[in-house]
Amino acid sequence: MGQQFVCPSSGLPHNINSQMGDVHTVLRIFFTLFFTFWCCVRPDFPSPRDSKLRILSIKLNIIFWALVYPELVLYWAMRQWFEAGKVAECFRRDNFEITCIVLHPDYS
Repeated sequence: MGQQFVCPSSGLPHNINSQMGDVHTVLRIFFTLFFTFWCCVRPDFPSPRDSKLRILSIKLNIIFWALVYPELVLYWAMRQWFEAGKVAECFRRDNFEITCIVLHPDYS
């Protein structure tokens, strides 16, 4: 059984473990969301000149905004999708063709 103490404002006994349970629940929720976003967030390809610390700070920045303001991530994804459509339209307009040659190890 948890320690009991008397709440000064109400004079009623209060259980310390119930407060710790709330803290643990909030921490579990936070870390579950954080590690879910850590696995899901895929920032754009970094520059070859970017250091590991710079790449980590970009990823942590995205995770922070995903936790604080999830609608911003939706806006970001939609913006990228629309821009990709514009780039695809430019390639279609210029009759750009991608040719891919796959060399099988036996035929090289």
